[in-house]
Amino acid sequence: MRGFDDADAMVAALEPSYPVYCLRPQVLAENARRFIEDFPGRVMYAVKCNPHPAVLHYLFEAGIEHFDTASLPEIAQVR
Repeated sequence: MRGFDDADAMVAALEPSYPVYCLRPQVLAENARRFIEDFPGRVMYAVKCNPHPAVLHYLFEAGIEHFDTASLPEIAQVR
């Protein structure tokens, strides 16, 4: 995954003519950890919200252990 300082730098470097997926893994992991610490119940992520493999990976690494799936392909993604 190629990294850029911000979205403007990415647009300037790539000049994309198609949608580009931007991910901030540190922010994703930090928010997941904070939510786990502050929420009194079991935390479960709905895969249908964003099934991108990198998102699922960073959430799992941050401590999300339960994933809500709605199909066999989603189950395969979180295995």
